[in-house]
Amino acid sequence: TDSTAKGERLAAGLRATIAKTGAPVVVNQIGSLLAPFFTPTEVSTFVDAKGSDVGMYARYFSEMLQRGIYLAPAQFEAMFLSDAHSGEDLTATLEAFQQTLEALSH
Repeated sequence: TDSTAKGERLAAGLRATIAKTGAPVVVNQIGSLLAPFFTPTEVSTFVDAKGSDVGMYARYFSEMLQRGIYLAPAQFEAMFLSDAHSGEDLTATLEAFQQTLEALSH
């Protein structure tokens, strides 16, 4: 579906930014659902997810909110994309993500 394609585009962009910045973040994605985890290791179980840095996620949430991107406030909730999200929305999210990772590295 279109939402799945958007999820794949956003996940690929997030992962490219993570690779470029070297941030300890992994992105899980299936269809139009995405979840970034602030950990350098793969997350495939709840135990793996619990090992992520929830304090860093809180800072990420705040930084993204300041840039106009509204996310779930808890590390253990997913991002949901829909047909209402435009290509411009995805681009804005990716730009905010890069700016946020840069801010978090300082």
